Amino acid sequence: MARIKLDIKDGTLQITLRALLEADGHSFVSEDPEVVLTDSCERAVDVASYSSTIVLVPYSQVRPAVDAMKKGVYGYALLPLIPGEIQVMVRQAFEYSPVKPPDGKDASLTDAERRHILAILLKCRNNKSKAAKMLGIGRNTLWRKMKRWDIKKL
Repeated sequence: MARIKLDIKDGTLQITLRALLEADGHSFVSEDPEVVLTDSCERAVDVASYSSTIVLVPYSQVRPAVDAMKKGVYGYALLPLIPGEIQVMVRQAFEYSPVKPPDGKDASLTDAERRHILAILLKCRNNKSKAAKMLGIGRNTLWRKMKRWDIKKL
């Protein structure tokens, strides 16, 4: 489950995105996001250096969105939203995002492991047997790690 920052001007779009992504298990933050959603290609390029960024654009703005991707933006989603697309994009951006702790130091191996396990659990829709198999560990090992990190359900 990703920590998401919404940088969207349109209030209706903000409410829609919040509802869709909260239902998918994500949370919203104002600082240290893992994924940023914005409706401006310029802002997307600015924040792409510290988190995975998705820019939401109408069809007429696809070219600037592609240019933004050449400058480090993770991707774009077309407006109006296509059902299910933004959830897939956010999951992929979360899995892609580099492991960066908030203080800017290199992440520990434990942080990287926790993040990877969360991404796999999300990908497996919380199916622990399938996640353990994908991770190459036993179910009991996965259970112990989830208990240590207080991961209940995604």
